[in-house]
Amino acid sequence: MNLNSTITASDFSPHLFWDVDVRDLEFKRSKKLIVERVLEYGQMEDWKKLQKVYNLEEIMSVARTSRSLD
Repeated sequence: MNLNSTITASDFSPHLFWDVDVRDLEFKRSKKLIVERVLEYGQMEDWKKLQKVYNLEEIMSVARTSRSLD
């Protein structure tokens, strides 16, 4: 995880987190939710932001273990 990132959860497309308060999302604690939503419903800009927050191995780990991704 890149903790030096200036990206916040509110920088992602609003439709990704329609059901949660983005101010409550923390990248460390909410990694699974954030990665799953971007992979499932995100746009290219969301993917680019995701890569600035998490490294590829972290993203792949969530994708491999997720039960909710199609």
